[in-house]
Amino acid sequence: MDFEKLVGYLSRGKLQKVHLVKNQRCVSGAIEYFNISIEAANGEITNFNVLKSNAVLFNYCLKVANEQGVEVRESNAEIESGYVIEDVGDMLPDESMLWRYMDFSKFLDLITSSCIWMCRMDILQATDPMEGRIPDSEFIALKSHLHAVNWAPVSYGNGKHVFGGQNTSLEPKMKSLTQAQIADSNYSLQEELEYHRPSNLYINCWHISEHENNAMWSIYGKVSNSLAIVTNYSALKKSFGADKNFKLHAGVVNYIDYENEGFKLPITSGRFGRVLTKERAYADERELRIFFEDHGMVNDLIDTTVPFDYFPSEELIKDYKQGVKPEVDLNILIERIIINPDADLEFVNKVKNTVGDLLPKLDPTKIVQSSLKAYKPQKPRPFDYP
Repeated sequence: MDFEKLVGYLSRGKLQKVHLVKNQRCVSGAIEYFNISIEAANGEITNFNVLKSNAVLFNYCLKVANEQGVEVRESNAEIESGYVIEDVGDMLPDESMLWRYMDFSKFLDLITSSCIWMCRMDILQATDPMEGRIPDSEFIALKSHLHAVNWAPVSYGNGKHVFGGQNTSLEPKMKSLTQAQIADSNYSLQEELEYHRPSNLYINCWHISEHENNAMWSIYGKVSNSLAIVTNYSALKKSFGADKNFKLHAGVVNYIDYENEGFKLPITSGRFGRVLTKERAYADERELRIFFEDHGMVNDLIDTTVPFDYFPSEELIKDYKQGVKPEVDLNILIERIIINPDADLEFVNKVKNTVGDLLPKLDPTKIVQSSLKAYKPQKPRPFDYP
């Protein structure tokens, strides 16, 4: 936006909102900008951004805000109050037991860093193509929903799409578009957003169960030098602490028939359906997922050096983080440690000694070998008649 256009908007209306956004990441690095709303005499609202790097416009907006008594509200990253984890979808009772099976190298990384590893979803897709899959029925429902909306077209920032707004004014270049064309363009935009979204999602998974699971040992503890951390949902949430400048979400995974069912959290009403839905063939995993969605803000998980784009190129994705590592309080998180049933005594002692050195507050009696340890039947003794 140029200076004359901004002055024109302000001369015909009044400032409603001036929001200073700090540390927004983009392809070129971290930026600061004003997000401004101006209300015209006829009630229409115009929203636009003014970069801090454009000193003339930025300072003029600040001057008008002061003259009109509009408070400049600031935000830095995604600061939230309360626990870092927010429930999404199905609620899990706080007392529910959770298991995370892992090999010793991952366990060692956890207890030396005091951080949980959350892997980027598109990396998980490389080994599991079903990860984050969206049923065809969701796209059909989305297209039907978009074509039922009465759109007022406005231009979209990347110049590739248009979509509806709440105001009634039309930009001259958009007037020739039909409602169907606007809906189709919006649908194309949503398709592109959903295609790229896994690059901005980070996930950590837990198994929900009141007891250990032999199948989980087979899948996630294949080697004998593995173990499982046991906790409960309340402890998991509390272990992340409070009032951090990032927000995590957590939800129970729904398992569906992708050929005949849709998301419990559909695309048309929620963006987390793909994170909390898997093919029913995986139902035995009974997952709770913690996940983080990167919106391009600088926070404790992602700094200013990492680029961001809602439509990242393959080249740009190479500069993305493969995972994020939120810090946790291990003394709150870890209730018990169960060692692989096939582990030898040397490994059992190795785990106990390592935990004793790095987590001295953990009760040593809470570290035990699995009760599923291979049973070897004894050869029956012949009966001796008296």
